[in-house]
Amino acid sequence: MKITLSHRILLYRFDAFAEIAPFEPRPELQWLCAAADDDGVVRAEHLRDALPGLTEVGADNILAAARDLGLVGRDGHVTTLGIETASTGRAPVPELGVYRFAGYHDPLLGHGFATVARISATAWHAADAMHNRPLRLQANEAIALPDGRRIVYRNGGARATAEVCRLQPNVTVLATATVVHDEPVALELAATGPGSEDAAALVAHPPEAAVALRAGELRDRVLAEVTEGAWQGTWLAVAWTGITSEERTRFVRKKVAPPEPVIIDGVRWSITRIVDVPIGPDSDACAQMWADERFEARLAKTTGPLSRRTIADLYVEAVEDTVLAGFDIEAPAHDRIVARDDTPEWFWRTQAPVDLAPAPVSPERLTARRLRDLTTDAPMEAA
Repeated sequence: MKITLSHRILLYRFDAFAEIAPFEPRPELQWLCAAADDDGVVRAEHLRDALPGLTEVGADNILAAARDLGLVGRDGHVTTLGIETASTGRAPVPELGVYRFAGYHDPLLGHGFATVARISATAWHAADAMHNRPLRLQANEAIALPDGRRIVYRNGGARATAEVCRLQPNVTVLATATVVHDEPVALELAATGPGSEDAAALVAHPPEAAVALRAGELRDRVLAEVTEGAWQGTWLAVAWTGITSEERTRFVRKKVAPPEPVIIDGVRWSITRIVDVPIGPDSDACAQMWADERFEARLAKTTGPLSRRTIADLYVEAVEDTVLAGFDIEAPAHDRIVARDDTPEWFWRTQAPVDLAPAPVSPERLTARRLRDLTTDAPMEAA
C-alpha cells in the first residue's frame, strides 16, 4: 500500500533592524568560560592571576562583556551558553544591522527560521511594522538554523517590535509525505513561487519534527478518515457487491479515490493518491461468499473422489493466510455438495466416499461445519 499526501507550509519573510550574534570561533572566550572554579563561577582574581598586569578595572570590564554576551550571569556563574562555549570554542559575536529573516510557524514542522542574513548596517524608520507576525523573536534566544549554524537574537521588547518592517513576499514550501506500509515516512520538501532560494536550507535540511513522522500511525489516521471507520488496522473492510474479481483474488484494491483534505494533529493534508490498499470482507456473510468462490476455484482443479476430508482441506486452503481466516466460515453440508451437479460422474465423486467408507460416517459429519471447529487430522475425516 502506498499513500501520497501533501501539505503546504508558508515561509514568512521579513526584514528587521536587530542585533544578531552568530556563533563563531572565539578561543579567548572559550578560555574565559573554562576558567570557572569548582563552583562554576568566573572571578576577577582568576583573570588577573592568568593575565599578569591586568588591572582590577580591566578584569571587571572583561566580566561585564562576558555578561553582556550571556556567557556568565550577574553572580559570575557560567551560563548554559558559556558552558557550550567552553566546550566548543564557539561564542556569539554581536552584529547590529538590518537582517532578512525567513521562518516558519507550522503544525508539521513546528516553528523556527530557515535563513537569517545581514543585508545592511543602516536602520530605517519602521513605516509598516508588523503586528500580527506569527514568528516572535525573543531576546537572547539561541536559534538553530537548518544548515547547522546558530545565532542569538539580542535585542527585543518594544524596540524590536517597532523596527520590524518591510514584509517580503511569502514563499510556499510543499511537503510531500509518502507512506509505504510500515516503512519510515519519506518526506520531501520543495519550494514554490518567487524567492524560493530562501527556502533552500529548509528543503535541504528538514527539521527533526518532520523526519520523526511515524508511518503506521499516519497511515492509520489517514485511512480512518478516508474510509469512515472501514479501515481495520491492516486492511479495508469492503462489501461483496463492491469487489471486483481481481480484488477478490489479490485481496488488494488498486486505487482508493482521494477524499477531501484531512486534518491530522493540526496538519492539513491533501491526499494525492491511495493505491494498493489491502482489503477484506465487511461481514461474515461477505467472508462466506468470498471463501465459497475461492473453494470453487480450487475444486475445479481436482479429480477423483471428494471425501469430507478433501472438502474441508480445500476450504482451509482457500482461507488460510488471508483475512478470511478471522471470520466465521462454514464448509457446506454433504447434501449441498452432492446437489451442485446432477451428473453421474459428480454423484460418484461425492457420494461414493461416504457410502464406501471403512466405517459408517456419523450424521454430524455430513452437516455444515465451521472451519474453526474442523480437526483435519481426525481419522473419521477421511470419509
